[in-house]
Amino acid sequence: MIRAFEFRSLLVKLIILLATLLFSSTFTTAANPPLDQSSEISAALQQRNETAVIANKVARLVAGGEYQEAENNLREVLQKRALSSDGMRELEKVYYQLSTMEQLRAWNRWCSSRPASHFPYLVRGMYFLERARFLDGANKSLLLSEQQRRDFNQFLLNGRANLEKAAELSASDPGPFAALTALSIHLKLPRAEMEKWFQRAVDIDPGWLAAYRAKLLYLSPWWYGSDQMMEQFARNSFNLESSDVSTYVVYLDYLKLRSDRLGRGLQKEQFLLAPETYQMMSKGLDRYLVDYPTSPAINIYLDLKERALDDPYVAIAAFSDTLNNSPDDVDSRKGRILAYIKNRQFREAEEDLVYLEKLQGKTGFSRFHLGSIVFQAGQDLERAHLLIDDAIGLESSGYRRKNYYYQRAEFYRQLGRQPEAIADYSAAIDQDILYEEAYYGRAQSLHAQGHLEGGLADLVIIKSSIRGRMTTKARSLINAYLKKPVGHVATSGSESVRLPSNQLSPTPEKEIESGLDNGHREFLIRGLRRYYENNIEAARRDFYRVISHEPDNAKAYFMLGEIAAQHDFNQVEACVFYRQAYRLAQDTPDYLIELSRCLYRQRSFSDAIALLSNFINDPELPAIEAALLAQIHFLRGSCLEESGLMPEAVEDMQKALTHDPELKAAALFIRDHSAETKEETETSLVIAPLSTTSEFSPREAEAAKLLEVGRQQLLEGDITGAKVSFLRVIRLNPEASSAYHQLGRLYFEHEQNYEKARIYYSQAIDKDDGVAHYYFDRAAIHFFFKRYDLARDDFTRVLELHPLDSRSLYYRGVCSHFLGEIEAARRDFQSLRQSDEVWNVEIERFRNAWQAEINQFLENTL
Repeated sequence: MIRAFEFRSLLVKLIILLATLLFSSTFTTAANPPLDQSSEISAALQQRNETAVIANKVARLVAGGEYQEAENNLREVLQKRALSSDGMRELEKVYYQLSTMEQLRAWNRWCSSRPASHFPYLVRGMYFLERARFLDGANKSLLLSEQQRRDFNQFLLNGRANLEKAAELSASDPGPFAALTALSIHLKLPRAEMEKWFQRAVDIDPGWLAAYRAKLLYLSPWWYGSDQMMEQFARNSFNLESSDVSTYVVYLDYLKLRSDRLGRGLQKEQFLLAPETYQMMSKGLDRYLVDYPTSPAINIYLDLKERALDDPYVAIAAFSDTLNNSPDDVDSRKGRILAYIKNRQFREAEEDLVYLEKLQGKTGFSRFHLGSIVFQAGQDLERAHLLIDDAIGLESSGYRRKNYYYQRAEFYRQLGRQPEAIADYSAAIDQDILYEEAYYGRAQSLHAQGHLEGGLADLVIIKSSIRGRMTTKARSLINAYLKKPVGHVATSGSESVRLPSNQLSPTPEKEIESGLDNGHREFLIRGLRRYYENNIEAARRDFYRVISHEPDNAKAYFMLGEIAAQHDFNQVEACVFYRQAYRLAQDTPDYLIELSRCLYRQRSFSDAIALLSNFINDPELPAIEAALLAQIHFLRGSCLEESGLMPEAVEDMQKALTHDPELKAAALFIRDHSAETKEETETSLVIAPLSTTSEFSPREAEAAKLLEVGRQQLLEGDITGAKVSFLRVIRLNPEASSAYHQLGRLYFEHEQNYEKARIYYSQAIDKDDGVAHYYFDRAAIHFFFKRYDLARDDFTRVLELHPLDSRSLYYRGVCSHFLGEIEAARRDFQSLRQSDEVWNVEIERFRNAWQAEINQFLENTL
């Protein structure tokens, strides 16, 4: 009896315990999302990057000499004709990814070993095509050099030979023919030849998007066609009906390219808001969101609607005009609803939504926007919630379903209702496990509830596993949440807060956010090793990990500054990191030196002088090497020189030379600014400008001689000597405009100090405003920095001095084009066409620069 009683008692306790656990898990599901989703995320990432996996596998097989196996892999993908997540054939993307790999020797061996197979010739031909595009698109000068032009042409010829060989060997692969269609643009082939290659490609596979996109560009007005030809082809592609093709995407590409060229403002909005254009765009977007809900190009195409609604008043007027004539136009009705909501005209939007439901019944669109209006009114949240529930149930697009969950979660989070927000963020993640914005929002809601560990877990998923566009924001939020090093007591509780270990990491090399003591040292050492191996992105991630574990680690901040300065060329960001490193370790002169150099490059001379002076004047100056102290004085002297404080600058240079007698730059500066030179300068100030007679004064003759010496030194590569010579010319004759111009060339061509070059070019113009090439050279700098308004002014001045200067006429047209002044650009280009000048190089340069922009756009869809 006792045993039976004890057994029943134990059974009751177990039942109570299970009930408690069940209740607890039900209550906390939203607040405690599962921490380990690594397998699901890994599977989703692998699916997203499936073509890259295939391309890397083929490249490895080719590098290992397993050519037959590599071709079998490609042949299998060719026969499947599968579409990727963005509407392209998987094989299209595989070919493109192979063409960007620097494996020319491997491709050559492949061609030699398999001369009867078309695959190696196709990959090598596309490789040459991509090299030509990269060479021209990556060059930042106005024109290619002669050598670059030769290389560019050779790449194109090699590409053509290989692609034609591939086309000859295979009649069942559209790849060679699509690539030849693209090559037709750069080789300036007649339209008939381009059409031949295009038709061969689409006859084999009507859904091979690369062929359509190449023809679209060929027909563009900046190549060999017109706006009308481009639009007609895009419309024809839109109307192709087949379950196996996605050529309607070509019309969206057309809208993106055309609106990009129109720039901002009314002209672009009028183009996108034209009734037929907006209707086709809406239908294309609706179909794309249903067909490819996880496409990386979705945001690019959705941006088209955002552009159309840039000015809601213009959009409302355009849609209202259409609806006055066609009140049952569903797309215009939806467009006006979106414009009303953007303009916070909720009553008008609600009236249109009611009318829309009379036309087509309840839809995901109408229910969601009614719900969002009720949410923003903040009156009946239960009704708003149910309306969006209806929208989710009615919606056929997976992208929109997850977005409806996400938007409702955002409404709840802003209202401070975190449990409901967390539940909706989690539902959005269930729809798309790689939905970065949902993880980010859920992390904020979890943190607001005091659930720091769960919030950090979501942020680590973004930063370590998905590593997409939200990575930087996630990293910043982690640092904000971890104000104390890992393992310190959090303010919200008595237990230590640690990042979850084994978080979403299939391999130890992936990010492991562990709370072990001194774990940051391993990341720091590994980051330094990766940095010096030039594996910059991996090093950057390691240094951020160090900061996550130890926010006061100066070395990690310093290395992030090095990456920003030396690899990203982002001096502003570099200064932020250097400044933080120096703040944390003010007895480390290396950090001060790099921070000062960064400030110097930004021309923040007063800030640099203040920092350096505080260090130098510190009564408890730390013991440092003489060479480092010399560098500090030299940097302050350089900043003082730029600030116009020459005596103080000379004094600092003398101190620098005292600490380091081998510092040649300081010695040259002192020699150039010696007392004797100062006297000479003072004397030169009272000398009259150049005489108008044919006879030169002795000082003018000496200046002319020094000018030639400087030019010769510049030609021979003696940059320092040339600089000294030109400065002496200016002292001897302050009105010598040519010396200022030569200094500008020196800083522009040899030191890439474009701001200083611009200053010297401007001084040359001040001394003599009648020399055309002074203006042209300054215009080149403005053009380089995309200051097209200033560049156009200088090109105009050149044309005033030399009306037949066709270069300036051409570049003025380019500037007008980029400023959106199409008529002005057309006038200049028309004048060029009527002249006898041959404009092959310049026209190719402009076209190829535009091609680089297109390539960048298209790469976002790969």
